[in-house]
Amino acid sequence: MSSHNVTQTKSYTTAGGYNGLKWEISSKSGNITSAGQVRGGSSLSDYAEYFESANGHEIPTGT
Repeated sequence: MSSHNVTQTKSYTTAGGYNGLKWEISSKSGNITSAGQVRGGSSLSDYAEYFESANGHEIPTGT
């Protein structure tokens, strides 16, 4: 998958790269390993939204 000269031997794992392993995603552990940066469209300005509050309500921005 999106690779050249990469051999994947682990179960429940997807990997890719070019002339060697560059990224790996384990469905069993949930770990993602990368040789480079992980980039996204989010600035993480409301980082709290990724966590649950003790009472189940929204965590306000800036908390």
